[in-house]
Amino acid sequence: MDSSGLGKRKRFSFAEKYKILKELDAGAKRPFLEQKHGISHGTLAGFLKDRAIIETSIASASNLDSKSTKLSRYPEIDTALLEWFRYLKSTAPDESVAGPFLLEKSICIVEKLKVRNVPGYLEPVFLDLNWIDRWKKRHNITSGQISGESQSPDHAGADNWISTQLKLIREEFEDKDIFNADETGLFWKMTPDRTLSFRGDLCKGGKRSKERLTVLVAASALGERFPLLVIGKSHPNLNLSHIKLFFLPPNTTSMTQPMDAGIIKTLKHHYRQFLVRKRLLAVDSETGFKFDLLQALDWLKMSWDNVTPTTIKHCYQHIGFKDLPVTEETSAPDTSIWSSAEEAGLVSEGLSFEDFVGLDDGAAI
Repeated sequence: MDSSGLGKRKRFSFAEKYKILKELDAGAKRPFLEQKHGISHGTLAGFLKDRAIIETSIASASNLDSKSTKLSRYPEIDTALLEWFRYLKSTAPDESVAGPFLLEKSICIVEKLKVRNVPGYLEPVFLDLNWIDRWKKRHNITSGQISGESQSPDHAGADNWISTQLKLIREEFEDKDIFNADETGLFWKMTPDRTLSFRGDLCKGGKRSKERLTVLVAASALGERFPLLVIGKSHPNLNLSHIKLFFLPPNTTSMTQPMDAGIIKTLKHHYRQFLVRKRLLAVDSETGFKFDLLQALDWLKMSWDNVTPTTIKHCYQHIGFKDLPVTEETSAPDTSIWSSAEEAGLVSEGLSFEDFVGLDDGAAI
């Protein structure tokens, strides 16, 4: 083929590249494909080199129109994180996944790649929130959801639950006897200066992912707080009596579950405020900052005590208990201590307090 006929270099989308690779797999000769599609030998070689990236994009049905295969400096991490994210959204579609938690998951993937002696991962690996942001853009992930997927909240299902099932529940039981319970993950040792690596710094280890608790949080519609149930890695068997269970419809918990309406978030808000305050005191007193699981459990209990009945009632009002009596105003936890922590250099670059509070949103239970 006359090289002058190539003209301006054509750029191909992932879908087009994938189609050419499939033709090659079907037995088409390289010279034939090069002439058919007007590409050079080097371009086709580039498609073959980037086969894993192209096939990952096709399998994920994301970014198919993109014409750049420079997806990631670490394709194995990129692929593994996307597979985990898709699995999480298929099993818990209402779970939000904050950037810091995605970064923690990526660090865990790096550790597994090191153990398997995967080439390219025995040397230092540099990851930060910028890498996570680029990863989201590569796969069209916005607001914790892959663009185009059908796992959006079921507003019709939520409205139907509130107008029918919830109405029947309130007719059968008094508000004081109606409780909502949900599990949440908590990275209890995570401090704001270790949540993220600074840009350009090395992300070291995945041990933090093992320092996670599972917490069962429950409260009544009138604000009665049930004692927190905290476990480590195993789930105990509970024998429940004299209760009646109701399960919420799928893809509706953000609209039908009081815990998701702000109760758990407020609990973590207070917990991480305790942690930041203790970290600041250690700096002011020039003493080392150490705390153990017992101290963390104590902070968790105090944090739960600080979640007021008014806050809980407001969350119940938000999901359909419109007529609940609330006689006092609720106030958000004070966040001014975060500014002091930032001034003291105790906060990773680019990390907001809201991100710190939501660090373990989406953590596997």
